[in-house]
Amino acid sequence: MQGTLTLGANFLDTVVTDSMISATTATGGILIVGLGLLDLKEVRVANMLPALAFAPLLVAAPPCGRSSEDTGKMRRRPDGRE
Repeated sequence: MQGTLTLGANFLDTVVTDSMISATTATGGILIVGLGLLDLKEVRVANMLPALAFAPLLVAAPPCGRSSEDTGKMRRRPDGRE
């Protein structure tokens, strides 16, 4: 079992970025602290597990309303100045 997890993690190393790992870690921290340790509300943790997969997908998705060519570029004014 451990070998399978290691090989799977090795494959994901080429796909997952540092910002995706940070998003997953932050989401897990919120689930643990906000729902578990603070005992704010009794919630079934299994219902929140999809959030751990959804967070890195949000980071990987391109920004809404912009193409990949537009990201990172400054817009020029009609008179040619930035």
